[in-house]
Amino acid sequence: MTTFSTFGFETTRLLEDDSLLEAGLNALASLVLGILAATIGYAIGAAL
Repeated sequence: MTTFSTFGFETTRLLEDDSLLEAGLNALASLVLGILAATIGYAIGAAL
């Protein structure tokens, strides 16, 4: 599976298990870490 489909699957699975907090944290952490990784990648590229 791709990264996005795994993210969607895991978040949906958590919601189906009534783990609302964990689903929200999963979504938030994925968003924050994705933006952080993109920012670091951009900074490395700009420094070269």
